[in-house]
Amino acid sequence: MPAPFATDMPVTEQQPRIVVLDTFTASRIAAGEVVERPASALKELVENAIDAGATRIDVEWEESGVRLLRVSDNGGGMTGEEAALALQRHATSKIRSADDLENLSTLGFRGEALPSIASVSHLRLLTGNGESATEVRVNGGEIEGIRPAVRERGTDVWIHNLFFNQPARARFLKSATTENAQNMDVVTRLAMAHPKIAFRVRVDGREALRTSGCGDYAETVAEALGANVARDLVPVRCETENIVVHGYVSRPTLTRPTRAGQHFWVNRHPVQNRVLLHGFDSGYRAILPTDRHPYVVLFVEMPPGTVDVNVHPRKADVRFQREQTVHSAVYHAVREGLLAADLRPELDPEPLLPAPGFGEIHPLLPMNHGPVTFLPPPSTQPAPTPAAYDPEDPFAEPPPAVPQPETPQATQPATGMRTTFRVLGQIQNTFLVVEGDKGLMLVDQHVAHERVLYEELARQMSSSAPDSQHLLLPMSVQLEPSEMAVWKTNRAGLESAGFEIEEFGTDSVLIRAVPALLASRFTERSFKDFLSGMVEGGPVGSSDDLREHILSTASCKAAVKAGDVLEPEEMSGLMEALFRTTNPYLCPHGRPIILHLTVDELLKKFQRA
Repeated sequence: MPAPFATDMPVTEQQPRIVVLDTFTASRIAAGEVVERPASALKELVENAIDAGATRIDVEWEESGVRLLRVSDNGGGMTGEEAALALQRHATSKIRSADDLENLSTLGFRGEALPSIASVSHLRLLTGNGESATEVRVNGGEIEGIRPAVRERGTDVWIHNLFFNQPARARFLKSATTENAQNMDVVTRLAMAHPKIAFRVRVDGREALRTSGCGDYAETVAEALGANVARDLVPVRCETENIVVHGYVSRPTLTRPTRAGQHFWVNRHPVQNRVLLHGFDSGYRAILPTDRHPYVVLFVEMPPGTVDVNVHPRKADVRFQREQTVHSAVYHAVREGLLAADLRPELDPEPLLPAPGFGEIHPLLPMNHGPVTFLPPPSTQPAPTPAAYDPEDPFAEPPPAVPQPETPQATQPATGMRTTFRVLGQIQNTFLVVEGDKGLMLVDQHVAHERVLYEELARQMSSSAPDSQHLLLPMSVQLEPSEMAVWKTNRAGLESAGFEIEEFGTDSVLIRAVPALLASRFTERSFKDFLSGMVEGGPVGSSDDLREHILSTASCKAAVKAGDVLEPEEMSGLMEALFRTTNPYLCPHGRPIILHLTVDELLKKFQRA
């Protein structure tokens, strides 16, 4: 009988099947677990600065952190001997034995971060303890030199050419937009959790974030997320069974299409945890639609012995000893905080109004709000001759609606298929009922309009001069640091789509013009949602990626919505425009537009076959 785990490979003394990896290989493997991307290295360096007792931390990066990452602090610093030892694996000042893992009060504890980062970069460490200073240089994990230096109390760490010896890891990094947003998210989370520390962040030579270190949570959150966000945050708090939950959640009027604005901490460790997330979502139940996500800045404080922070390589998750108790505390903090707040939406006393003719790209776009059921009886009067009308002129008055003819309309779509139809009415102000060549069609009005606008905007963007609409009053929008980074990275692409945006101070932009198809429904929220999607929807690096994102997002935001009442001529105009598209059956996101019920199917249903 062959031995267990036998293979066809002959076993010789020169070729053992099990070997102990050399230090260099082991370090590269460990680095892959700890340093996944520039944000991972940045998190470890800033956490080290916090654990060193710093009250001021300066952060800087260039080219998404791949070319340069720098973290400087005024913490306790190190001696020369400690600095050399800190670059050895599992050397740490945080714990002394396994028993200390039960009572952790620091952010770091494993002693893996600095040697892991050093093994995949060119690292320079400059540190002083108030009496002496030391400089250490490391190249790919190999210490090249240790020498005396000059520095006040504190530590500087420079990381150059991250992943220079791991080209496979470097190739899997996302776009500059995504990596910059990840970096900013790391620093923002740590800054909000430590309001007594003054943070300053510079990205590619420009300041992107500054907190005062005043010690006040509310002020620090406002500095990190922006005054517009902080204005709509509600304080929450719950204390029960040695657990304290406190922080801020947003009113239902302030939401995002993704969870990018949701931040949780356990004993000041930034975490992503299903128990916290479910408790938070439960607090908003029946208050928000499922596709919108409120902001949250929530801190959970509890005895260290009741939570295990050593369950994830990057300490991104924790395990609770009493999950139900934690869940209940989060739920009650959120729910009671919302109930105690006045959740009525505030009215803008001076809304920004669009210019006349906004959005009149197609005659079907103007929206009416009267009840719509079925088409009126065919008129016996001759149709009036419409005045000359240029649909490319956004200030031209559209011609009067022509009464529906008795015979169904025939349309020749771009696909080459001839389609005859007659609109019968609307169901729940969401679906159009249309008689077609072979039976009945149910049409989702939102995705149908989305397809029409998608192809119209694609046509405009393919020209040298896309259609833009200048706002009557320029719109000032305050952006979070990550949103500002997204806009700066993709500024040229947005301009090519018809946006005209300029920087307005350190944290705001001024929008002067938008793509014409977006104009009728353009709001500050839709613009911020647009930027959020550029990060959360995956890498938007190439011009093609950006173009597709602009097309799909703009068409979705500008399209009529479920519940919008359409007049008969609007429904007919929409169907005519739909059948002229290249694909009238699927929206740009792949959702079906038309549901067919053939005459044969109807006959069977009524047992007339």
